[in-house]
Amino acid sequence: MWTVSRWKKPGWVESALGALALGAGLCAFAPDVRAQAVREPVSVDDSEDAPEGVSESAVNSAASEDGLASTLRARTVSRERSARDDARHPSGFVTRVQTESCCAQPPSLGEVLEQVEGVQLSRSSSPGQPAYVAIRGGSPRQLVVYLGGLRLSTPAGLGFDVGQFGVAGLASADVFRGGAAVVHGAGALTGSVQLNPRAPASGVAGELRLSAGSFGSAGAQAAVSAANARGGLRLHAGVRRARGDFGFVDHQGVEQGRLNNDHQRFSGGGSARLKVGEGALHLTAMVEDGEGGSPGPSEFQRAFEQARVEDDRRLANLRWETQGGHAVGWQVHADVGLQDRRWAYENPRGHMSLEPVASSSRHQTLAASLEGRLFAGRHIAGLSAAAGAERYRAAEGAASLGAERLSAALALSDEWLLADERLSLVGALRMELLREVSTEAAFEPRVYAPLTPALGVIGRVHRRLEVRANLARTFRAADFDERFLTTEAVRGNPDLEPERAWAMDAGLRLRLSPGTATGPQALELGATYFRNEIDEMILFLPVSAYVYQAQNLSGARAHGLESTLSWAPVAGLRLEGSYTLTRAYLKVDQGAGSPAQLPHQPRHRAHLRASFTVGGLFGAGAWLEEARVQATARYRSRVALDNFGSLHSPGALHLDLGARAQLGREVRLGVEVQNLLNERRAQDFLQRPLPGRAFFVSVELRSGSRGDEGGGGA
Repeated sequence: MWTVSRWKKPGWVESALGALALGAGLCAFAPDVRAQAVREPVSVDDSEDAPEGVSESAVNSAASEDGLASTLRARTVSRERSARDDARHPSGFVTRVQTESCCAQPPSLGEVLEQVEGVQLSRSSSPGQPAYVAIRGGSPRQLVVYLGGLRLSTPAGLGFDVGQFGVAGLASADVFRGGAAVVHGAGALTGSVQLNPRAPASGVAGELRLSAGSFGSAGAQAAVSAANARGGLRLHAGVRRARGDFGFVDHQGVEQGRLNNDHQRFSGGGSARLKVGEGALHLTAMVEDGEGGSPGPSEFQRAFEQARVEDDRRLANLRWETQGGHAVGWQVHADVGLQDRRWAYENPRGHMSLEPVASSSRHQTLAASLEGRLFAGRHIAGLSAAAGAERYRAAEGAASLGAERLSAALALSDEWLLADERLSLVGALRMELLREVSTEAAFEPRVYAPLTPALGVIGRVHRRLEVRANLARTFRAADFDERFLTTEAVRGNPDLEPERAWAMDAGLRLRLSPGTATGPQALELGATYFRNEIDEMILFLPVSAYVYQAQNLSGARAHGLESTLSWAPVAGLRLEGSYTLTRAYLKVDQGAGSPAQLPHQPRHRAHLRASFTVGGLFGAGAWLEEARVQATARYRSRVALDNFGSLHSPGALHLDLGARAQLGREVRLGVEVQNLLNERRAQDFLQRPLPGRAFFVSVELRSGSRGDEGGGGA
């Protein structure tokens, strides 16, 4: 029986016990399998180009940290961000970013992703509240998020919420931009994100982290990990909360305090590996529970002073993988995943009706996939199949509605290596079948059969210079809530047509000589041009003075430039930067002059991070083993806050400063200042103010041996 009535929210103790019980039942110890592909084409990397202190074995381990049958190969080596090749479409533009915290405040998934060129992060409030990312001028709905073979669902909202999703169980995230996202199928119109679980550490290790800071924020995280030659297990759990009562200046210049902006969340789960014959099993499980205030627009805060939101997520993904062959090598892996996602909103006094408002939704998913790769001569061929079932249920007051979606997909790919492996020609074709059925007789069943081809080329001009280009067709059917949602201010549209797009990009990456093998790392530069031509763009537009409804428009165009910089000019100092120029607009006639930029899409966005790390300041064995200082600057130009370009938020420069100290091997202290310039007028969404200056401190205790686990820490 599928129900979406208000569910009883478990207490923190019950949630913690449930997570520990779940972890205890995961699976026994699993191996630290670190196998390379049987055969891989030449990469622009070579061991002498590795950063200072990074060995060739570390490069190889980074290339395969996803496990035995990893689809990603490293093209560059960076401790925090690196370009990758995905074997399913190796010419695509993919960037991996690590999730490990530098200083005091644990990063959100959104803060991790915004380091990547082409990614725009939009926050609705202070840390711990909803935030969304968009890729290359698209909307937050035009990307999908995967963990293993499981697509993470979005039952309500503007898209996948990267502000509240916990990263304690993640080692890294891979961002697929443009045509690279065809590997994730329908829904990945402009891009996609692949989350990589944190693997168990070798040996036995444990850690405890406590943090506190501005706006009444506090958090605690714990993790334990153990592994031997046969397998490994890692468990983690954490809680965080905040009052969120920050001050801000509204668009009329009036100082206010944010109301009803509190939140509290629990997250837990585990990962395990088990050697089975010549292969391995990998299991990942996550549990999240959250509740908090739902603050309204800054001009109508009192009307939403009692509005509350509750949500939870349960998911598990099991992967089996193996490989073999000699003259002709092969790799195979299979995934099966389950997810249950629930969301509920309640306001005792609705803003429009002045009557109680309550709505809820539930989204359940079952997914299975099988993928194989063949390494034969000058060809790396791939074949994959996937199937899934989704159930969606929404309720508004006494009314309810249900929908189901069945999907199946078959994908083929091939990389043809030419000219002594200096040239790669890439082709991919994905065929899908989707069928949607609603419980309401008024809504006719829908069937989609998208065909998404992709072509690419890689030119390894020199071992330090690489160029690549791609052309792909992408597809996205409307989400369930875009079709069926009904609230007092927002309505879905069951007649929406799917979005389709042509995604094109071309770019280069250049690495300059590092001098000596023991000197600073080479200066690395990258530049990419991208263009997305989107048909049947879906936007929520006003149909009356107070009601917005999802509608198809004729189309949109987004094009621009991405650039990256990575440099270690002296030992211990590292600079990482990215800049994105985006011109995104609707292709409908907007009168004289240039068309208005799409909402929430700045034309200019830059991210620069400088870190300086020193070790052994007072000799070997000293109490201060390592110290690090990090400064981060983020800039975006002004953004439109409505669909007509009449309301704007001015450009904003955001500076953060943090430091951490490693005291011996067991204790780490951190301090961090966010929004150092105390900008209190900024907003990424209309009448959704962002906080000013904030301070955070943390202490972390570690024990036991800690080996390679794809991200550091237990």
